[in-house]
Amino acid sequence: MFFLADLVSEESIGQSYNYWGQFVNMMLTLGCILVLVFVTVYFMKRMMRSRIHHLNSSTGIKILERRALNSKSSLYLIDVLGKGILISESPAGIHVVTELASDVKVEEKLEELLEAPTAIRETFAKKLKRLSSRNA
Repeated sequence: MFFLADLVSEESIGQSYNYWGQFVNMMLTLGCILVLVFVTVYFMKRMMRSRIHHLNSSTGIKILERRALNSKSSLYLIDVLGKGILISESPAGIHVVTELASDVKVEEKLEELLEAPTAIRETFAKKLKRLSSRNA
């Protein structure tokens, strides 16, 4: 009972507690932690991308593209010593979907496909102009 008397003394009741100062301190600390988390995630992603790029350039097996079908399954387009292979990954395992012909240059075809959207956009814009001119 004597220790409770020390906790609730007249001196501690007379002191004012600065809630606003503590709130600002807590928010600044939270902000610093969030900034640190975002910076760490950014650098980890960047490091992983450069690591994958380095692995792709220094080995005979290259992962050219990955496409997620849903949260548990994906398709991978890989190049194994110049031969294109499409594999699937799922909880059931990894399976070869198809092997591309050896005369098909997978990396060149992929670059062509990446350039294609601008051509598709231009074609779509031309078709849209034709349709709008017909309606006018």
